[in-house]
Amino acid sequence: MEQTSATPSLDIGRCLNEALDVYRKNFFTFVLAAILFSMMSLFSLFVLAGPLWGGIVLMTLNAMRHPERKADIGDLFRAFDRFGELVAVFFITAIPIIVGYMLFIVPGVLLSALWLFPTYLIVDQRMSVGDALTTSWKLVLRRGLMINMLAAFVIFALTAGAGIVPYLGIILGWLIAPIAWMVNTSAYVQEVKERSDITDFAPRGFPVVPPVGATPAT
Repeated sequence: MEQTSATPSLDIGRCLNEALDVYRKNFFTFVLAAILFSMMSLFSLFVLAGPLWGGIVLMTLNAMRHPERKADIGDLFRAFDRFGELVAVFFITAIPIIVGYMLFIVPGVLLSALWLFPTYLIVDQRMSVGDALTTSWKLVLRRGLMINMLAAFVIFALTAGAGIVPYLGIILGWLIAPIAWMVNTSAYVQEVKERSDITDFAPRGFPVVPPVGATPAT
């Protein structure tokens, strides 16, 4: 069993600060992306939800990397080269997570935490579905399960909270969902991109490149 980190490597406050900073600079782009994501997912019976979520991952990662933190709406459609993998990982994770939230929330939060990063690993590290699922699980356990469960709960609260508002829930969801995306992306950057030990989690023979400027793990 993987050992959890004694010192959590995730700063929730930083996640929220970065999320709000990038959100403010890309308000209209993010709201348009949220509308397109929800409408296209619904009309495709959620077949496109996985590839579009992959595009959101790419868009938010690129916004984090951009010197002015600008997002490109075109990124929403640039993960379709991994269409099959992204469709598969969406349904493999979404169905158990939804069932988990129906079972008094806690099981859903746990699964959401363990599977915070599969789509990021498929899009950013070019992993297969199986490798991305297991690597996400290992990363979360190593970095600290409880702090990642807190992050997962924050993401859940942001995305689900708007839905309880009568009449305005859909519109509020479009406005708030991008903040949840950025919290997830900030967590990925902190726990994967800024750490030098990512190669420890790579499948055998899979060349994961450490972040630029990172020093080798000791």
